[in-house]
Formats: sequence, structure tokens, C-alpha cells
Amino acid sequence: MPNSSEDLINLLKEKRKELKISQNKLAKKIDVAHTSVARIEKGTINPTLSIFISMANELGYDLTLTKIDENDKIRK
Repeated sequence: MPNSSEDLINLLKEKRKELKISQNKLAKKIDVAHTSVARIEKGTINPTLSIFISMANELGYDLTLTKIDENDKIRK
């Protein structure tokens, strides 16, 4: 299970490649610049939550939040 933003972006990048969707085509479908998708996948910029969700949805994923157990949280 991905546990970092980098892992999540890599998951979407691999799915995009698996589906044979170009960065340009994905960018057009989610209404962002092609360079934005390229930079997100390279890790040079972080997507907004809305762009991340759009990318995920377009590639067949849904974003779900799950409450973590209080005992699993790191205590300071």
C-alpha cells in the first residue's frame, strides 16, 4: 500500500503507462497543461488535491480516507 505522496504519484504514473495514455492526453482530460502532468510525475511539483483526485479518477481510482487507530498515531 502506498504510504507517501511520491508512492501515490508513482502508482498513478504506472497506471497511466499501463493504460497507454500519454501525459498530453491525460492533461487534456483533466484540463491542465501537459507540463503540469510531466512535472507532477517527475516530482518537481506537488499537485493540488483537486488535480490529484482528477488524475486518480481518470485513471480508474477513487480517493478514500480511513480513520487511523489512535494507537497507530505517532505520539509527540
